[in-house]
Amino acid sequence: MDTMVRTMFQSTSASLPEVVRMATLTPAQRTGIDSKTGSVAVGKQADLVVLDKSLNVQSVYVSGKEATF
Repeated sequence: MDTMVRTMFQSTSASLPEVVRMATLTPAQRTGIDSKTGSVAVGKQADLVVLDKSLNVQSVYVSGKEATF
């Protein structure tokens, strides 16, 4: 998914917030799970991906805890 975010941002006129929404909230809304995932809000799952300025993955959090690989 990070590759998709980088590609969409570099290849279209969409802003970074628009591209991130395309990868997060929009799919959650389409599948009916946006009440628990797809955006950062109190009460949601806290599954997060932290990207650097080049949009490469720096860290991943699952249920608010940093995942190790």
